[in-house]
Amino acid sequence: MALCACAFAGSDGHATQTAEKVWREAVHEAEAGHREHALELLSQVIESAPDFLPARQQRARMLFDDGQFADALNDAGEAARLDPDDGLTAMLHAECLRRSGRNEEAIREYDRAGSLQVAGTDLYDGRAAAWAAAGQFAKAIDDYDRDLRAHPDDAVALLGRGNARAGLGDDSNALIDLDAAVRLDPKNADAWISRARVLSKLNRNQDALTDLTRAIILEPKDANLHLVRAEVLEKMERHQEALQDRDTAVQLGPDLPEPYTARGESWAELGLTEKAIADEDIAIRLNPALAEPWCARGQAKFAAGDLHGAREDLAHALTLREKYDEAERLLAAIDARLNPVVDVKPAIPASNPPASPVKTKVSARLAPAPSASKSSISAEEHDLRARKLIAAGRLQEAIAEASEAIRLKPDFATAWNGRAYAHLLAREYPQAIADASEAIRLDPKYKNALQVRAAAQRGVSRSK
Repeated sequence: MALCACAFAGSDGHATQTAEKVWREAVHEAEAGHREHALELLSQVIESAPDFLPARQQRARMLFDDGQFADALNDAGEAARLDPDDGLTAMLHAECLRRSGRNEEAIREYDRAGSLQVAGTDLYDGRAAAWAAAGQFAKAIDDYDRDLRAHPDDAVALLGRGNARAGLGDDSNALIDLDAAVRLDPKNADAWISRARVLSKLNRNQDALTDLTRAIILEPKDANLHLVRAEVLEKMERHQEALQDRDTAVQLGPDLPEPYTARGESWAELGLTEKAIADEDIAIRLNPALAEPWCARGQAKFAAGDLHGAREDLAHALTLREKYDEAERLLAAIDARLNPVVDVKPAIPASNPPASPVKTKVSARLAPAPSASKSSISAEEHDLRARKLIAAGRLQEAIAEASEAIRLKPDFATAWNGRAYAHLLAREYPQAIADASEAIRLDPKYKNALQVRAAAQRGVSRSK
């Protein structure tokens, strides 16, 4: 019996009776394995009786079990609102929050469930996992300890505590927990991969490789397992085998950016920079908010001799992740090449300045002289600030920073292009064309500047 929404019309009492009847049918359908039909029935109930608590709870649980955490969170939140004193509903809401990555809110909801007399493994393990995901490993260990005192053979808690101990750098005790987790639940691939990571940190790479191979046997379609095994193979300098694993990961996860980033790094390790750049291009297109592929592409461009392109990618990586040692190190190396320090004799003394300084076309377009507080900042630093401001959408401030970089170093093609890009985003097309053209004059092969100028020219055409 599939009732349409109109069947719920009538008095409140009749509507509630009808909602309960359809909800019971949905429960029966779910128990019989007809999940899609059960979800359809629950949706009918909720559409016509949105405050009918059992339907909200049931649909939230089913969606959660199906891995649809965002949809489950909506229903669980409504259920918690409808019955704020129910501890099990609070637990369900907390689990949905955690699986949706909202760990701090999840911790508060777990605490609320605890205040409603909910206790035991689910509460401690769930809250511990939220603490660990938030980087609070010591608090996670406290919750896992509470569970393990009552259930010392809880493989899930041992796995969680082992990972938390590894997060604190306590690898020896982490290994004890993970050994127990593998022994108690040898069919859990997560336990094998967690132990492999710790073994690799301890430079027991062959043992780590054995564990990862066991994990892959258990979960042969998990792209991440192949990526982790490739990392261990790279440490062992078995580059071709690492490439094979990363290629398998791309085949298993063609819509994931991480396999392409990793395979690009393998190509770069083998000196095949064009293939490396092509893979990083795909990774960036799949998720432009990840810093890793920008950094990896910058490294590949650096190896290929494209210093300006490498610098732009690395600077962008730093706008996405402020503390990124590899990007900062390589950026410094590029700046050293682009701006070598030359030991020269002092120019004309300040007491005898030239009578009539020559004004060039470039100098006429520079920003006014900066304040003393800015004078100690390099052109490269101003350029990096400009790119961070662009990423934040603060375009006029970015233009000012790029202008300062140009004032300090008029032949800085990257800064000219950065200012051009800010003008382009601000729809100031003539200024974008002028700045991009100057970047191209300074570096005729500057691909990104050519693209910015072409985009600005199209903008001018559209605005006519």
